[in-house]
Amino acid sequence: HQAAHRLHHRVIGWPRGVGALLAVAGHAAVDDGGVDRADAVLGTVSATRYGSNLIRLTISLRQISPRQTIVRVSGQINQVALSDPEPFQRFFEALSQALFLAANPV
Repeated sequence: HQAAHRLHHRVIGWPRGVGALLAVAGHAAVDDGGVDRADAVLGTVSATRYGSNLIRLTISLRQISPRQTIVRVSGQINQVALSDPEPFQRFFEALSQALFLAANPV
């Protein structure tokens, strides 16, 4: 039985290709967790965050132009689709910060 996923997406500017973005997205998703699987060919990352609740995020990337990529995120908490927008907002904030740092090395 597969629970329905609540899906959120954003279009982001990223000129370095899906492979590099995949690494950044995986890093943004794993706050206190780990990347379970990353596939550069499919453009997907699955990550699990352990704690009082088991949170799973699946991120898929689709390049729509040489400089823009759609980032889609779905998630589950304890095998139930996430309905709270807050984890998705946290992911996209972390992704934005990670993209900034990747583009502007310190």
